Amino acid sequence: MQHSEAGLPARAWCVVEISGALDPERLEKAVETTISRHEILRTSFESLEGMATPLQVVAESGSNGVEWSLTVLSQSKHELLVSVPAMCADAETLKNLVFEIGQHYAGEAELSEPFQYVDYAEWQHEALSSEEAERVKAHTQLEVDQTDLSLPFEKSSRQFDPVTFVSVIPAETVRQLGEIGSLSSCLLAAYFVLLARLTEQSRLSVGVSFNGRNYEELVEALGLFARFLPINAAVGGDFVALLAAVDEQLAAAEQWQELYVAEGTAAFCFAYEAEAQPQWQVREDLQFRLVQSRA
Repeated sequence: MQHSEAGLPARAWCVVEISGALDPERLEKAVETTISRHEILRTSFESLEGMATPLQVVAESGSNGVEWSLTVLSQSKHELLVSVPAMCADAETLKNLVFEIGQHYAGEAELSEPFQYVDYAEWQHEALSSEEAERVKAHTQLEVDQTDLSLPFEKSSRQFDPVTFVSVIPAETVRQLGEIGSLSSCLLAAYFVLLARLTEQSRLSVGVSFNGRNYEELVEALGLFARFLPINAAVGGDFVALLAAVDEQLAAAEQWQELYVAEGTAAFCFAYEAEAQPQWQVREDLQFRLVQSRA
């Protein structure tokens, strides 16, 4: 979730590069059709007096916070910016949203009825009250005390101001890592080692991003399904043993992520994106390419 300025609502957004002959009016109709099909794009969350949890309200029409704009770069190149309230979208939702806009623009045959997020919310509420959820919860407690964790030269600030550092991993290093485990697991284990050195703590917990889409109905759905789940580790001298422990917890979290409940908040987070940004051939003379996104 991203804040443009302190106190403003968090937004999930993406930039789509459009190459080819674009009809802006046709694009506008495609966006409006997509919004009309998905309740989550017409949803607001209202806090009522006496209620601890915000109430989900679905409008009959309108976009309820979904914003989009089209920038003309040249006769054959445009940029589409789509912004959605962060409570309504994750990274996969942004991809699905752009893909469906392209489908409607192309005038493809009528699409099947979409899975609505409100149905998922009702199912999850019931699932989290089940005995199975209680059994999963017993094995997924956040067992690490992180109240005193801090990084060297850490500054206290309430303003969210992220900084990106890009580093290219040599192909030979990637190959060698692949011999002992998946690249994502190796990077997470290495992150644990780094944090242990910086914090001088051997037992740590890291919030790891999962997409929350274990079921076929959710693969193309729109909504906030992704979540950060705590992965715990005791960092010692054996990296292979650490990697095995991390792999075991990742597999369990992946399997039970819909029922995973954390009794606490991880101080550090980790997200891994293996795929390149997608692109879609909307029509023979028109291509959509997701060039940037944040959720």
